Amino acid sequence: TVEVRYEITRGPSVRVAAVGFEGERWTRPAQLERVAGLEPGEPYQNARIEEARARLFDTGVFSRVTTRTDREADGTARVTFSLTERPRFRIGYGVRWENEVNQVSAVVDFADNNFLGRAMTLGLRGLYESNDQIGRAYLNTGGLFGTAISVEAYAQARRFVEEGFVEDSREGALQLATEYAQIRKTF
Repeated sequence: TVEVRYEITRGPSVRVAAVGFEGERWTRPAQLERVAGLEPGEPYQNARIEEARARLFDTGVFSRVTTRTDREADGTARVTFSLTERPRFRIGYGVRWENEVNQVSAVVDFADNNFLGRAMTLGLRGLYESNDQIGRAYLNTGGLFGTAISVEAYAQARRFVEEGFVEDSREGALQLATEYAQIRKTF
């Protein structure tokens, strides 16, 4: 039989001295700090740094999030998140011609995927046919107050013309949404 004995000497504790961000273009620093959730003075833990990195990536605003930790001789660590933001704006369009009814239709879709620098999506969509025109605005807030719950809203106006009759309609919706996986974790 062999007896194994471990002796562990505890090293000095390390505290977070500062949290910084580099590479952001449109996202507000206060938004980054809130999402990361790290505070100067708290104990440095690799797991907490990785959780912060994952939260930043999960906003959907970044295609890459990496961290660098610079440890100082005084027992502190400076944590820097290096970010690569995805393209903020997206525009899509299309035109279609139908020979059977001799009609053209078009669609234009514009989205700001980091509205106000807060990882929200604001979009506008227009659909056009000679007898049917639709305009829509939509908003998705992403996680509210650090939760998995988001607010999704849209407003739409439509004009439909058939056999000389004009029908104008307006509609909108407001809902709270969350991912099922997040619900399971909470309950």
